[in-house]
Amino acid sequence: MTENDIRSIGFACPSCRSALDAATLSCAACGTVYGRHQGVPCFLGPDARAAIEAAEKSDRENAFKNFFKRWPRFYRFTTRLIIPLVYTGLTSERFLSRYSRDEKLLNVGSGPYLIHPGTVNVDLFPFPNVHVLADASALPFADGTFDAVCSDQVFEHVPNPLAVAKEVLRVTKPGGLIYTAAPFIFPLHPSPKDYSRWSKDGLAELFAGHDSVESGVLIGPTSAFLFVFSMWLATIFSFGITPLRKALWYVFMVPLFPLKVLDFVYARLPGAEDIALSPYLIIQKRV
Repeated sequence: MTENDIRSIGFACPSCRSALDAATLSCAACGTVYGRHQGVPCFLGPDARAAIEAAEKSDRENAFKNFFKRWPRFYRFTTRLIIPLVYTGLTSERFLSRYSRDEKLLNVGSGPYLIHPGTVNVDLFPFPNVHVLADASALPFADGTFDAVCSDQVFEHVPNPLAVAKEVLRVTKPGGLIYTAAPFIFPLHPSPKDYSRWSKDGLAELFAGHDSVESGVLIGPTSAFLFVFSMWLATIFSFGITPLRKALWYVFMVPLFPLKVLDFVYARLPGAEDIALSPYLIIQKRV
């Protein structure tokens, strides 16, 4: 996805929804001029940008993770190898693989991963492969722009999930599909904040008035148990020292991670979604 490709999609002013000049990122209607951060179109004000960066840097765990996210393939391979988590349901990658490169696709809260060559990646942080810096509750696109939208493991990190859901619906074409997944049973993981947990019904309620066409267990109950158990051990043996607890959490994950393969069976059992780490849901926007 090149900048010319993104310009062809077109930006809309997050403040007034009018079309923006693609070259100058300026709005003729309300006079707002947006800028760039590290060469990426940025629709975050300087105060918001500074607050987000300060919150992220204040957490050593996130600062450590974000350092390695500069190398997305290495980071993904390493984390998926050693952490006790396995995907047993429909992932966002497999969902987007149903679409051609010519269709307009959006990944809200993408992180550093380009999961489809035709996807526009939006995030708060200028990771590699991020094309647009914006708040998920104020997306810089016109109504009905995208054929499909992903929001994977994002809703727990936003203070107003309903506003984000409304924005995702707004930029999706009528009849288009929305893929969403969020943790249900998982320890606190600020990035930079962690506000909520989500059942399948909770996610569906965010998109009330539209049609749920598919749902299931994305990450199963064994993964949930192993994450919670490793944090339980870390809490006991850290003796109240927060940095040590966070470090020990990862230490205890390593010997436990082989057990995650049990989810290839357990995640498919009746009732697995009641204790799953994460459900997924596909919503079709009503015409």
